[in-house]
Order: sequence, then structure tokens, then C-alpha cells
Amino acid sequence: MTSISAKSPKIRSTATAATLFYLLIALEFLYMASPFAAYLYAASGPVFGFMQAHPALAWLNRFFLPHVVAQTDSAFINMHELIGAILFLTGLLAFLVGAFQVYFHKLTKRGAVLGGIYQRIRHPQYTALAISGLGLLLLWPRYIALVLYVVMLFIYRALARLEERECLARFGAPYQAYMQRTGRFFPFQLPRLARFGPSTKGWRKSALTGIFLIIGVGIACAAARGIERYAIDALFVHQTPNAMYLSVVELSDPPLERIVSAVEADPRVGTELAAHTAEGDDQLINYVLPASWYISEIPMAPPNGKITNHMMQKEWTGGPLRVVFTRATQLRPGGDVHDVFTRDLMLQPLLEAVYDPAANSIVSINNPATKHNYKGIPVPVY
Repeated sequence: MTSISAKSPKIRSTATAATLFYLLIALEFLYMASPFAAYLYAASGPVFGFMQAHPALAWLNRFFLPHVVAQTDSAFINMHELIGAILFLTGLLAFLVGAFQVYFHKLTKRGAVLGGIYQRIRHPQYTALAISGLGLLLLWPRYIALVLYVVMLFIYRALARLEERECLARFGAPYQAYMQRTGRFFPFQLPRLARFGPSTKGWRKSALTGIFLIIGVGIACAAARGIERYAIDALFVHQTPNAMYLSVVELSDPPLERIVSAVEADPRVGTELAAHTAEGDDQLINYVLPASWYISEIPMAPPNGKITNHMMQKEWTGGPLRVVFTRATQLRPGGDVHDVFTRDLMLQPLLEAVYDPAANSIVSINNPATKHNYKGIPVPVY
């Protein structure tokens, strides 16, 4: 937002609406982590369910970075939530600093804010919101949040240009000089890739803006797709003809293949799975995680029968492992790892088994979860 308070109520309301609209999607990760996740997620669950039911929209539900797994083979992927949190807090702090400067000058009637962060940037609060929004995107990386983030950036650019025109009309040459020595969103001037001249008006200007927006969304989604493939390649996965085993932690000893061999060699597992999968040949997605952990997006039995939020330690230091068998409906077996994980799915719990690494065997077979937070709602699978 500009340092000179010449904004009309229309500009303020549009800026607020744009920010809130994005936050409603991006802040999903906060309310999913809250004690009321099951109730709050029910409000947006039908929207995600609707998109999931329509192939043209289903991709918007997908995550392009891991959410369920705790460790991958990539240090960058493992740190994306930490990076997101740092960006979110940094942007929030910068926004508050800018807001303090503006309202302090307004309350003390000191006129325009030309010092502090406004000395080099005309709209530091928009920049701060963009940084904070990027952090939220890394914390909850759905494609729909990415698309809305790009739209939000275009809205901020349009609002900044509108504010500057109003300030030029009100303050004239002094504001023109201020514009020449400051950057709009950065502490330096960026080259203009496109300039709308006086003859570019009405529908032509709107059409050009729409084209640039579509190009921006396309570039952002293509970049996210590349990150998604990189993240999937970094997962600890073992595939069999009818199942995909995904470990949420790094398993150096025992290796994942050894666990899968012990699980599939146990006759009790085979008998139970045959009873649960007789009605179809859908792809199984089976999760391997420490027995004491609980991840709410995985349809697994909660500790003590009580649904809670994530219960995960920083890293696995050994001990029993839990193997959670789930069926991904409408996903036929035989696809590779990218076919399986490049979509959000509704998973049906089938069976749980506890594996003892020391004995290299299954020590117990448990019934599948009867309750979980996201029943009937598409969730990230990795």
C-alpha cells in the first residue's frame, strides 16, 4: 500500500477482499492443525469434493509438495515447511512495520510517510503480503492456493497502479519525483516488460491483462509441476504389482523392501486383505510409519480410539513400525509412482499391521480405522 493516504474506500475494500479470499484457501493448513479441524474442514470439504468429481478441476486439489511424509531424500523438500514458516513470519512482521508507520503518521498528522521502508519502496505492505502469502503456499501447497496466489499478485499490482494514479492527481510533481527514486514493490526499479499506452483502453487493456494473468498462472503451475515430480522422486517408496508402499520416514535399517517382504509373506495379512479387497482390484496405498505416530490425513486408527491432530516426533529413532493398508478408489493397479501420487484421493482404510524390525516379522494385526477426520474428503496422499 502506498505511503500517501489517498486511497478511496473502494481501493481499500478491494485490497482487503483480495487478501481475505486468498487467506481463506491458504490458511487451510492452520485450521486443519487446530483442535476443531474436523468441523472446520467440513465447511470446505464439499468444495474440494466437487472439484475432485470433475476431472477438469480435480488437479486443483493436488499438493505439489509433501504434507503427509516427514522425511524424503531431498534436504530442500524436507525444509520447505520451515522455509514457509520463516517467509510467513517475515512478511507478517514487515506488514506490521509498514502499517505502524502509516497509521502513526496519520494519527499524528505528519503527512506522507517517506522514511523507513517507504524510503525505497512505494508499496511495502503489498510486498510483505506477497512474501507472507508465499510462505503460506509452502506450508499448504495446493494447486488451487497457487492459482489464487498468482491472481492475488495481479490484483495487488492493479491496486498499486490505481493508488499511484490517485496520488499523482492529488500531489503532482512531488509524488512524481518520489516515484522516480523508489521501486514499486522492490528497493530498485524493474524493467517494464509491457506498457499500456493511452490508446490501450477498455476491453483491449482488460484482454491484455487477462492474457498476462493466464500466462503467469501457466508458468507458476508448470514450475509447481516440476517441483512436484522432484518431490515424488525423493519419496521413500516400494512398489509391488497391486500396491504402493510409502514410508513417512527414512528407513536406512531396515530398508523398506525388507519390511514389504515380511508383510506380504505373513498369511494373516493376505487373508485379511483378501476379505477386504474381494469387491475390486483398486490400487492399494500402504503407509509405513513409527507405531507411536499418528497422522490425521492417513485413515488410521487413532491412539486410544480418540481422534487427535498429528502426533509425530522429529525423527524416527527405531522401534516398531505400523503399516496402514488403504484402498485408493477409482485408481487401478499397475501405475507408476507419478500416476499414483500426482492426485488427491479418498482412501478407504483396510487393515493395520505392526512390524518388529528386530524380529523382521509382523507381531500383530489390527482392525482398520472406523473414524477419521477426512472421511469422504480428498486429502494429500504423500
